[in-house]
Amino acid sequence: MFLDPAIRDWVLFPITLIMVLVGVFRHQLTILMTGEPPKPDVKDIRQGKALMRGQILAQNKSYIPAAAFIERKRYLCEAYEQGTYLKNKAVKEQSAANLMADPKNMEMMMDGMKKQMMGI
Repeated sequence: MFLDPAIRDWVLFPITLIMVLVGVFRHQLTILMTGEPPKPDVKDIRQGKALMRGQILAQNKSYIPAAAFIERKRYLCEAYEQGTYLKNKAVKEQSAANLMADPKNMEMMMDGMKKQMMGI
């Protein structure tokens, strides 16, 4: 297909340039609207790693001596029962009203709305 050079220079190049600039603008606006991602809590990370350690121990029990497995299992079971690795030792149940009043949850809901707005 043959394309006139004037059409290419005065129509296709500007349309391509505008589309690229709109994409860059949308990306920068999304970054500006969403802000920084929330940093994970140290207690959350510690609990997750402790549970992962128990899973890995259970999966690989056939590769270590039985005495070592029993000792490690005993240590982890005691730590889990005492709540050493738990982020909240006393579990509280939150009602729907409390979830709406918590600033963290409100921020998460607003982030979702901001992302949807940028998609539109």
